[in-house]
Amino acid sequence: MTRFLETPRRFRIAVVYSALIILSLLLLNLLSSPRYLWCVYPAFGVLWWPLSAYFAGREQPLEFALCGAALVSATAFFGYLISSFGHHPWFLYPALGVFWWPLSVWGARAGARRFASTAAQYIILTVLVVNLITSPGFWWWIYPSVCVVWWPIILHLTRLTKKESDPV
Repeated sequence: MTRFLETPRRFRIAVVYSALIILSLLLLNLLSSPRYLWCVYPAFGVLWWPLSAYFAGREQPLEFALCGAALVSATAFFGYLISSFGHHPWFLYPALGVFWWPLSVWGARAGARRFASTAAQYIILTVLVVNLITSPGFWWWIYPSVCVVWWPIILHLTRLTKKESDPV
């Protein structure tokens, strides 16, 4: 409790009021339509307030991006559990897409070549997962992967040609 009280005031206010709003939404949901938990979706929007208040003024864009991506993925997963548990795992599609945000924040610091290599691997893994979920009998993921591999290859080849053409 003392650690929470040592946090910035804007974060404490955001946590308390967000909790009150979410509890009010939950109560309203249970009183009006208890069979379907629709309160998860507006709670998703409300949770951005304390998350943003926590990272405001900090120079931690990667941590903010990771927490934000986790929040979006958790909301999609809870939506899946509430609305269509046991059916097609559609929650994976936004999760795979939204993690591009932290990857691009990391890539801004890592440099173009490292980002291109890592991002190409991520894209290939993403299309492989989608392929395995949607049509495991036909490996179509290879075709976009061949196109994606050109991105890091070209960046590495331009570096090699520049070193060879430099005057000694």
